[in-house]
Amino acid sequence: MTTTDAPTMPAYRLIESPDRIYAVDENDIELCGAYRPNGHSHFCVYVTLRLSDRLHHVYATTSQAAREHVLLLAELATGGVR
Repeated sequence: MTTTDAPTMPAYRLIESPDRIYAVDENDIELCGAYRPNGHSHFCVYVTLRLSDRLHHVYATTSQAAREHVLLLAELATGGVR
């Protein structure tokens, strides 16, 4: 008997705009994200109460760093794949 690895789909998706990046689960409920405050060059990374009731104090200096941080949080929250 042979087994094949079925392609796995992420249990979340990323939604991006120039000043905001956020991850939603398969039910379109926001998990975490990052936003650029008006007039600033850094991004503030946050988690929703769905993930934690504690504040998440992280600042990312680039949009790519913010994106990677949001991806990591979303993977940890959802187990990565469905």
